Amino acid sequence: MRGAAAAQSADKSDKQACTSDKSYCVSIVEKKLAKAPQTEDWQLVVENHGKAVARYPTFGYLLDVYWSPDQKYVAVNNRRANGGDYLWIISLPEGKALKMPNDLAEDLDKKQLGSAAGDDAAPIEREVTAKYAQCTAESINHEWLTARGWKSLTELEVLHRITCFHLNAAINVAKVYEVGSNGVKLASQTISEENEKTGD
Repeated sequence: MRGAAAAQSADKSDKQACTSDKSYCVSIVEKKLAKAPQTEDWQLVVENHGKAVARYPTFGYLLDVYWSPDQKYVAVNNRRANGGDYLWIISLPEGKALKMPNDLAEDLDKKQLGSAAGDDAAPIEREVTAKYAQCTAESINHEWLTARGWKSLTELEVLHRITCFHLNAAINVAKVYEVGSNGVKLASQTISEENEKTGD
């Protein structure tokens, strides 16, 4: 069961996405939170029936928002730069962050929220290099981590896309994250490539 994107914004025009019944909304607001890291001058706001239940520092804008089929979780792609970890996973209705972009998690001293359990970058890089010798950790040009939709009530499909110098292809690591109230863990991953490098 694949969740439909509630919002897609390439031109920054959509700053809010809501469930069909408007019970939950996610928005990015141009207002810096007190004690936010210097670069995080906007905020990600989670609303439950019109009331803000969580506010997190961020910057950039909404790309995609995927509500789990039972509306217990929301996965947000927050475009923060030209590459990087864009993924938030938030538990509803309280708005608790189970996963946030890893650079932000490190800045907030919440490194455990920066990645899914068992989804360490180094083993992925080793597996990619084993399959594509030209693509080493040192030759990575860009990386993106984004949600793709819900496979089931608790399984989120995620794409880790990697481009490397000297490799005329993009490496796609298709992952499934198992999401629960206690956190997020990697359930499976498959490595493949696109014929032509795009998007960098």
